[in-house]
Amino acid sequence: MLQVEYILVWRYQYLLKWYLGKNAMRSIYLSFLVLLVGIVNVSFAVDVSSCQVISSSGSYQLTADLTGAPSSVSGISIPTAFGSFSVTNACIVIASSDVLLDCNEHTLTNDATSNSAGMIINGSASVNYTNVTVRNCPGVSQYNIGVLPHKTADVEVDNVTAHGNSYFGFNAYYVDRSNFTNNKIINQTGVVAAGFRMDNGNYNRIEGNDIYNNSKYHGLLLYDGSTYNNITDNYAHDNLGTADFYIDDYSDNNRLVNNRAANGSSGYYIESNSANNVLINNTVYNVTTEGIYISGSCHNTTLINNTANETWRGIYADTSENLSLTGNEVYNAAIPGYANHAGIRFEDCSNVTMADNIVANGAETGIEALGTDINADNTIFYNNAYDFYTWSWSGSVPIVLNNALFLNPSGTFENYTNLSLNDTAQLNEEYYINWTDNPGTLPGSRISFNNTYVEISEVSSSVLDEVTWHWNEPATANESAFEIWDWNGSKWTVRNNTPDTAGNMLSLHSFSPDSTYALLEYSVSGKVINSSGTYYLTSDISGAGRSVSGVTGINWAAIIIQADDVILDCNGYNIVNDGTSLSAGIVIPQDGYSNLVIRNCPNINGYDYGIWGSNINTWSIDDSAVSGSSVAGLYVGSSTAVDVSNSEFNNNGGDGAQCEDSSDVDFENTNFNANDGNGLDLDNSDGTDVSGGEASSNGLNGISVTGGSGNTFDDVTASYNTIDGFAISGGTNNNDFTDCEASQNTGNGMSMDDSNAITVTRHAYFGNTLDGIEISNGCVDVVAQDGEASDNGGFGIDISDSDDVTVSNSIQNGNVEGGISSLRGTENIIDPSYFCNSTIGILLNATNDSVIEDSVACNNSQYGIYILDSDNITVNGTSRTYNNSMDLRVENNLGSSVTL
Repeated sequence: MLQVEYILVWRYQYLLKWYLGKNAMRSIYLSFLVLLVGIVNVSFAVDVSSCQVISSSGSYQLTADLTGAPSSVSGISIPTAFGSFSVTNACIVIASSDVLLDCNEHTLTNDATSNSAGMIINGSASVNYTNVTVRNCPGVSQYNIGVLPHKTADVEVDNVTAHGNSYFGFNAYYVDRSNFTNNKIINQTGVVAAGFRMDNGNYNRIEGNDIYNNSKYHGLLLYDGSTYNNITDNYAHDNLGTADFYIDDYSDNNRLVNNRAANGSSGYYIESNSANNVLINNTVYNVTTEGIYISGSCHNTTLINNTANETWRGIYADTSENLSLTGNEVYNAAIPGYANHAGIRFEDCSNVTMADNIVANGAETGIEALGTDINADNTIFYNNAYDFYTWSWSGSVPIVLNNALFLNPSGTFENYTNLSLNDTAQLNEEYYINWTDNPGTLPGSRISFNNTYVEISEVSSSVLDEVTWHWNEPATANESAFEIWDWNGSKWTVRNNTPDTAGNMLSLHSFSPDSTYALLEYSVSGKVINSSGTYYLTSDISGAGRSVSGVTGINWAAIIIQADDVILDCNGYNIVNDGTSLSAGIVIPQDGYSNLVIRNCPNINGYDYGIWGSNINTWSIDDSAVSGSSVAGLYVGSSTAVDVSNSEFNNNGGDGAQCEDSSDVDFENTNFNANDGNGLDLDNSDGTDVSGGEASSNGLNGISVTGGSGNTFDDVTASYNTIDGFAISGGTNNNDFTDCEASQNTGNGMSMDDSNAITVTRHAYFGNTLDGIEISNGCVDVVAQDGEASDNGGFGIDISDSDDVTVSNSIQNGNVEGGISSLRGTENIIDPSYFCNSTIGILLNATNDSVIEDSVACNNSQYGIYILDSDNITVNGTSRTYNNSMDLRVENNLGSSVTL
């Protein structure tokens, strides 16, 4: 087969330019460049159709599958765990440098020849063949060794599959500076079978190989002094021997990067007397022993960003020194059927440094330091049976943990402890540290800071030199009141109440650990927020311990917010008064703050005001509930852009909520029920939007609106109130009510007094003791349309002293006094509507310039239409009266005009 290789020597063009100069003839330059670019190396690949010895340099390709091992070799002795093994035969023997062998997708299969290899690069101590490439071999099988580069260098083995061989799939013996890439090494089955073994190999690259189902020994083995090898992006799995990746004695300075190990015995095993090996970004999953094992007398081993999951011990180091572990993650050291699980275990090691590691979900210990000095920064522990355990069984050792985080069992940054330990553990001292929960009722006047509890207990007599609790700058707590308390199982004892507030820490010194320790706060009831940020309650607040000035009627509060850009999250905790008078749960003084959020406050109870805020720009309240307030559950004064959603203002002694002199206030899906005053009281506020809530069973009105303009009410229910469902008065303008319901109120469903431009659409006002809708005292430009006002004790709609009222497409049925009444009004229009089953269908009394059009008055016990002393009244269109005691009565004592 003809093989053509183009050699592009572009770099020479720059040399030519320099030589000729920029004024040289272009034709000379181009001719020379074409000559360089077009150099062609023409060679032939020799066809190979049978097993043979290749003893000359060149390119070779298989043209057939090959069988057996007829080629004799000598001088090859391979040491194994059971003695040396001599290779005497092979199928292909390469005995030359500068050889390219392409299997061309053909296979090599043994015919039971013993002491055989499928392919050998047959160097020796005196002859070191180099620059040999073997590629594209889909199967080398049933030999003792599949591929055997022997005493050679600069070898390339790529895309070769070795399977079913009895000793090794690959055995690179005394091979340097070579590349083994993209190979598959599968199902080696003999008593010493390993997938890939390298003996005394240096500066090699093993990359992108898949090594699996090798049954007796290792997946990949660096044997007997192999150094400076790069092992990258390989996947070794389901190998049943000692380890998927095994670094043997005296194999130093090797790097394992981005490899994966799974479903075997051990993931990565570094044998004794090896040094300076580095493992980076490797993973191991579901192995029955160690994820990573560093055996005795290893030196300077470095582990960075490795992950071990579902092991017996995630990382285990024994009698080794100068170990460095950074950014590793160990999970689920909990394989069933074993004892002494550990996420990371050190035995008799020295100079161990750690940083930024995570150890979680261990069946027994997270980190176990046995006779080992350790210095660990920023370790995260969670959900281990014992997070940290140490036993100085061989003499005194220093134990240092800096900023160790003992998280809750879910591994979230809530209810956790940040702890530092600085201890020289004396001989046979033994103790552990573990996250724990609140053990019982806290001592009086104390609350937990962020539910910070940790168990520190001795197993044998121990004295800890120093343990320090750390915290971030507290959002709402008073850190000057922080204390460390000890719970010994029966009582609390304060251990230190002098915190370092500048350093945000508090320490204990020279103490014998005996149980649970807690970071508590001496609780002066209440908190002051005076800087921007997000603040979370970590416990209930009782009383109102913070003094308030400049707010009429409030002298005390549980929480005072006096900063911009604050989020207060009650985090599900309660704020409950202890009887303090002139108090509020949360106060925002009149200082013009903006961008405030109050949320997740399930119970603010027993204050004069639950939440009080004035002069605020952009404020939201969400998912909160206020009750038991004597004046109002919520007060919003002189504020803009306020959004209240998914909240409850119920069972307050005054109003549920008050909104005064404010604009653009929204109440969404918020309820105002069972308050002694009004459910919601809007006073001189503009642009308020109330949607989707309820204001019922209140001692006064459901919703009271006095003054203001541009307010909208959508899908709001106001029922069973002592006075009216909706009460609009005091010059209120341009208010819209849509899809609202008002029923069973002791007064009216809706009352309007001295208000203008009010539109009521798709209303349902029924069963009220007085009128469905009362429009009185100078109202102008009122529209009631597309709704129903029925079964009320008075009129469905009762209009008095009001002009330009339009009732359209409405049903007024079964009201006791009548369907609609207009007294002393002008230019009122009744346009097609239904007035039946009452005493009077339509009553116009002293009403002028009004029209009844296309309406029906029926089944009324007295009159269908009764017009009394009214002038210029027109009844036209298809208006009908029927089945009334009297369908139409006109009684005009003033000589006025009625047109039918």
